[in-house]
Amino acid sequence: MAAGAALAAGVSGYVYDHYLLLLIPPTWLLVAALVATENTRAARVLVAGAVAGTSLMLSLPGLRMTAIGAVDLARKFWADDLKMDGPRQIARLIRPQLKAGDTIYAVCTPIVLYQLLDARPPTRFTFYSHHLDPRFATALDLDITRELESIFRNQPAVVVLGDFERCYEIPRRSWISVRQALSKNDYRLVGRIYGHSLYAPAAKPQSCR
Repeated sequence: MAAGAALAAGVSGYVYDHYLLLLIPPTWLLVAALVATENTRAARVLVAGAVAGTSLMLSLPGLRMTAIGAVDLARKFWADDLKMDGPRQIARLIRPQLKAGDTIYAVCTPIVLYQLLDARPPTRFTFYSHHLDPRFATALDLDITRELESIFRNQPAVVVLGDFERCYEIPRRSWISVRQALSKNDYRLVGRIYGHSLYAPAAKPQSCR
């Protein structure tokens, strides 16, 4: 089990902090087995090592994210840009544009918007990096241009496009491809909020402000 968890955590070649959570259950099962069957100095050393290792797995990423969060909060405070719960504020602006069963497309923005708005995604690859980052697209046997064409054939009622600086692991050319697809499919800018542009089809001229 431990070997399988280690393989699952590293098989992608991209090891992120939260992948290490996979190692915690088998590690603690090993600890329980040692406690139940051994009471030697070696067993106690292994137990101590397991406890220390899993504690580090849990605490170091948390400390790192806490530090990043504190720095980001200080930066926003200095810039007078304390926008609390951005996704809910974005959803509040979009909601009047939607009706039951509508599709939205969220790029370079938290994909929790789909849940907040109870809206359908226009692609089965909901996390935008998976269909806009060539590395993921190649692994999934996707053609980025064709996938974008398919997305816009589904006629999303609203497209939320974050500024490129907000994108997670997609190249600028993919972000530009989304902009070009918006223009090609006659979408118009209907609002801006917190570094995100909101687009709707030209035939749906309501403003999101």
